[in-house]
Amino acid sequence: MEYLYKYTELSSLIFILKNREIKFNLLSTMDDQEEMMISDLAEFAKYCFVSSWTDCEDEKLSLWNMYTRDMTGIRIKLHKMPFEIYKYSIYDPKRNLTIIGDGEGTIYPREWVEGENTFAFIPLIKDKFMLNVEYTDDEKLINPDIVRLNESVSETAILVDMLGRYKRKEWYFQDEVRYRIIYLPVSLQNLDENSIMKSMQELPDLPFKERFLKIKDEYFNEIEIMTGPKMSCGDKEILNLIVKEYCPSAKIVPSKFTGKIK
Repeated sequence: MEYLYKYTELSSLIFILKNREIKFNLLSTMDDQEEMMISDLAEFAKYCFVSSWTDCEDEKLSLWNMYTRDMTGIRIKLHKMPFEIYKYSIYDPKRNLTIIGDGEGTIYPREWVEGENTFAFIPLIKDKFMLNVEYTDDEKLINPDIVRLNESVSETAILVDMLGRYKRKEWYFQDEVRYRIIYLPVSLQNLDENSIMKSMQELPDLPFKERFLKIKDEYFNEIEIMTGPKMSCGDKEILNLIVKEYCPSAKIVPSKFTGKIK
């Protein structure tokens, strides 16, 4: 799996090309509302942001239908890890710990982790930041408990990896791959176990409803755009103008279903 694919509207493509960014939305905005279910800490789902794609190279009429209006939208093909890499590190002298950043760099921009009252987030490693959605009817996974108490050491853990990972088997046709960003309800400056446990009782709202990550130039320049099976000639002209303006190197290809669907 070297590339991922996203079925969406022409308006969403304009944003991606103009800003060279991928948008992460709150889990609550996803089409499957059961993803918000958490048995023991229901509101914690509001700290999870995702961007949904598929790793299925073959076109799917079901996805054209679900995510583009009357199959008139587009499908984006992009490298599976297309994000800009930043070289910096943030060191916490109180804990003698590097919070984020290392010799290999990080995909999270510096402004996310600097400044007063910056909310802490969990810098997920690659296989947890990008994951294949698992399809199941196990109620303990669909509506999980995420708070775990380790009595032997008197510590409480929050199993954030349960968020945005599971969907019911009815959704299997999506072959969904998603990126995740998970926040904690505490500022980076107050990131310690006592503060986290106290914030769990209050669960304050985040001051933002979406997040954006930059696309690296080399991957941005190799974007492929497929036109929807029923995209109009007018929209194709608009697409050509958009690509010429913001990403002249992008390749535009037609859907294999073009002219075959009424």
